[in-house]
Amino acid sequence: MFSNHGFTLLESLIAFAVLTIGLLGTISLQGFAKHASFDALQRSSALAVAQDIIERINANPSNQIINIYRTSFSSSTQAKAIQSCINTQCNSQQIAAFDIEQWKKSIKATEFTGSLSDAEVCILPTLINPPATDQINIKVIVSWQGRAQAKSQNNKVSCGINIKNRRQITLNNYLLVRQ
Repeated sequence: MFSNHGFTLLESLIAFAVLTIGLLGTISLQGFAKHASFDALQRSSALAVAQDIIERINANPSNQIINIYRTSFSSSTQAKAIQSCINTQCNSQQIAAFDIEQWKKSIKATEFTGSLSDAEVCILPTLINPPATDQINIKVIVSWQGRAQAKSQNNKVSCGINIKNRRQITLNNYLLVRQ
């Protein structure tokens, strides 16, 4: 009389198939997590750039903000060599030019100097109550190239090219400039 001790070949094959399916699911989940992590990194980098823009504009309280900060640039825009305003006396226009060149450098994704792919930045300061020049709304739009297509059908990009895998964030800030 034979007694069954251990597993049969059929039981071993079924256990191996269940284990394989579970491992394939885990590997697939790892790939999705990596994509989500990269997208989150890009979004947080775009937010950091937009916040830096708002903070630097707030630190340069000039009644000419609308003229000296209204600009748009992309990661392919070449930065110019200008006078540094670090440890140097600069006027509002020189500070604005220095800030813009620093932002151009910060969005480049080449040579490990940034993490936004094909980024574009639009800075749109507007007067809230014209002709008064002391109340300004600053709208900063940062758009970049995402890896996957956006799930929303309503993906209208107001800064940069409008394609399906384009992402953007918009920050609005109210600024009261002292005269």
